[in-house]
Amino acid sequence: MRSLVGFKVAAMAVMAMWMLLLGAAAIAQPLSKSAIQVDPGNTKLIGATFGYRLTYNCSSTSGPCLNAEVVDLLPAEVQYVSTVPSSPTGDVASITVTPNFGGSGRTRVRFLMQTPLTAGNSGDLIINVRFPNGSTPNGAVAINSADGINLGASPGTFTTPPVNVTAVGSLQASLQKTLLSSPANLDLPESYRLRIAVSGSNGSLNLTSVGPVVDTLPPGTVFNGATPAADCEPGCVGTTPASLIWSSPCSLPVAAGSNCDITVNVVFPSATFTSGTSVTNSFTTTATPLGQPPQSLGVGTVTHPVTTFVAAPGMSFSKNMAGGTPNPPTLNQTFSYDLNFANNGNVPLDNLTIIDTLPLSFQLSSVSTGAYNNLANFGAGEGVRVSYEKNTAPGVFTLWGSSPGTGTNTTLSAPPPGLGVGEYLTRVRWEMGTAAVGMGIATRPLLTGTIINPDNAGNPVAIGNVIQNCADLTAVYSAGPSNVNRNACRNFTLSGPFVQLNPAKDNLSGGGPFNPGQTVSWRLRVRSAAQSSDPVALSDLIATDLLPINLNFAGWTFDAQGTGLPAPQVFEQIPNFAGTGRTLLRWRWNAGSGNLGVNQQVWINITTSIRNGTPSGSLSNDFTLDSDAPGLSLRCSGGNQSDPLDLDGDADTAETLCRATGTVTVAG
Repeated sequence: MRSLVGFKVAAMAVMAMWMLLLGAAAIAQPLSKSAIQVDPGNTKLIGATFGYRLTYNCSSTSGPCLNAEVVDLLPAEVQYVSTVPSSPTGDVASITVTPNFGGSGRTRVRFLMQTPLTAGNSGDLIINVRFPNGSTPNGAVAINSADGINLGASPGTFTTPPVNVTAVGSLQASLQKTLLSSPANLDLPESYRLRIAVSGSNGSLNLTSVGPVVDTLPPGTVFNGATPAADCEPGCVGTTPASLIWSSPCSLPVAAGSNCDITVNVVFPSATFTSGTSVTNSFTTTATPLGQPPQSLGVGTVTHPVTTFVAAPGMSFSKNMAGGTPNPPTLNQTFSYDLNFANNGNVPLDNLTIIDTLPLSFQLSSVSTGAYNNLANFGAGEGVRVSYEKNTAPGVFTLWGSSPGTGTNTTLSAPPPGLGVGEYLTRVRWEMGTAAVGMGIATRPLLTGTIINPDNAGNPVAIGNVIQNCADLTAVYSAGPSNVNRNACRNFTLSGPFVQLNPAKDNLSGGGPFNPGQTVSWRLRVRSAAQSSDPVALSDLIATDLLPINLNFAGWTFDAQGTGLPAPQVFEQIPNFAGTGRTLLRWRWNAGSGNLGVNQQVWINITTSIRNGTPSGSLSNDFTLDSDAPGLSLRCSGGNQSDPLDLDGDADTAETLCRATGTVTVAG
C-alpha cells in the first residue's frame, strides 16, 4: 500500500514538472500569430481591412536577443495596407515593406528589432491587409505564417503555425435606366442610358461577363442608334423594333465600383404618342460574378411622360470681380472684372452680344475674349469679335480684335487701334455666333485695369467712392422670334491701401500617423498675398504659434527665401501662456528690418515632438500672423480669428489675426 502511494506521489510530481516545463515553453514562445478584426469563422468581406497580430517575445536564456527580426511574407491573396507601428519606435528599429518580393507577387513586411533586444521584452506588431475588392473570389483562403528570427532561447528562425482567413464576396450589381434628355419631347431626339452598376462596397464581386442585354422599347418608338451598337444595327436604325439586344456590350471585367453603360437614341413620333401620356422603358440582362454561375440582375425601368415641345429661351448672366483679383482694389491697383453666362434654355440662341459700360474712373489696360463650349464662331476665322466705343464717337463701335475660334481665349491690350489723344474707352462689345443649348464658359472674359484719380472726364475720385460697372446681354431665338435680354452690375467701394496676409503652416514630416515621442517639423510661411496693394514693414508683423498641449517645442530656424530679409531679432517662448497650459511662440522684427513685398514670403521652420501619452487621432495647430502697420488695413486670404488672449502682445484683443492650420495624425 505504501509503495502504491509513493508511486502515485512520484507520478504526480513528474506530471507537475512537465506542466511547468510546458507552461514555461508556452510563455517563452518567441513569436505567435493571429488574425484580428475578422468576422466569425475567421472570415472577412473582400475590400475590408483586417490585421495580422504578431506577438514577439525575446526568449533568450543567455542574454539579450541580437539581430532579431520579425518577417511576414504575405499571402498572394491579400493586399498590404499599413503597419502598427507605422514607423520605428520602441523595440522596432526599422520597418521595410517590399512589394513583389523576389518576383513572387507577394509583399514582404520586415520588422528589424533593436539590437541588443533585452531578454523578456515583448510586444505586438500589426500588419493591416485586405482581400482586393471585386477580384477576390468568394471562399478564397489566405494562409499566412510569419518568422521570428533570433528571438528564441537560441539564435535561429521560429515559424508560426499558419493562420487562415477566408474571403467573403457576393453579387452586388443593379440595373438603372435613365432618360438623359428630360423632358421627353415628341418628334425630337431623346436618349436613354442603360447602366449595369457594380457596387463599390466591400464584398462586391467583379462581373466577368454581361449579356445578353435586352431593352424593351415602348411600341411605336423610332430607334436612332445606340452606343455601343445593338446587334441589329445598322439595319434597324430608323425602324420601330419592339426590343433591342446586345450580346456582349461591356468591356470586361466590370470591376467593383464601376459601370457598363449603353446609350440608346430614340424619337417618339407625335403620330403615335399623345402629349401628356406616360411611357415605360425597361431592360434586363444576365451577368456572371467572379467565380459564380450566371445570374439575372432583375429589371431596370423608367417611366416618364412624353410632351409637345415648348420653347423656353434663356440665358444666365452675371458680372463679378475675377477670382484672385484684389476685392475691392485701391486707387491705381490693377484688378479685373469677369463675365459669366450660359445658355440655360432649351433652344439655341443667335446673335449673342454683350456690351459693357465702363466706369468713368476705370482705365482699361486689356480685355480678353474668353473661351467657350458649344458656341459657334462669329464669322469665318473670327471666334469672338471685340469692338470698342470711345467718348468722341458715341454709338459707334470700332473693331479692336478677335479670337481665332471660340475655344481660344485671346487677350487684347490697350490702347486699341484708332484711339487718339484725349480719347478714352466708354464701352466694350463682344459679338459671338449661335449659342447651342448648354453653351457655357471654359475661360471667362476679363476687363482688366485700374481706378484712377481724376477720372477720364477730369472728376475727382476718392477712397470710399462706390464704383459701378454694368453690362447688357442680348440674343435672339430666331424660330420664335423671341429676344433674350439680361443685365448685370457689379459695385464695390474703393478701398484704401491694405496688406493681405496669406499665412500657411506646412507639415514637413508627412501625414503620419506619428507615435508619441516622434519629431514633427513645420514650416510657417510669413507671406503677403499677390492681392496686397503695398509692401508691409517687417517691424509691423508679429508671427505667433500657440502650441497645443501635446506638442513640445524643440527649436526654430529662418529661411529668407532669397529676399535678403533678416531673421526675426526677437523670439519669445512663453510656457503656460495666459494660464492655458500651452506654450506660445512669438517672433518680431526690429524697426529698419526692411519690407515684405507684395506676393513675397519668408519662412520660419520649427521643430516639435509629440508629447508622451498623447491620445490617438488628429492633432491640429494654428499659426497666426498680424499686421499693425499704420495706414494699411489688414485682410486675410484664408482663415482668421479674433485675439482675445492678445497673442501678439499689442494690448489689442479686438483685432483680427490671419490664421493657418497644420494637422498631423497620432497613431493609436
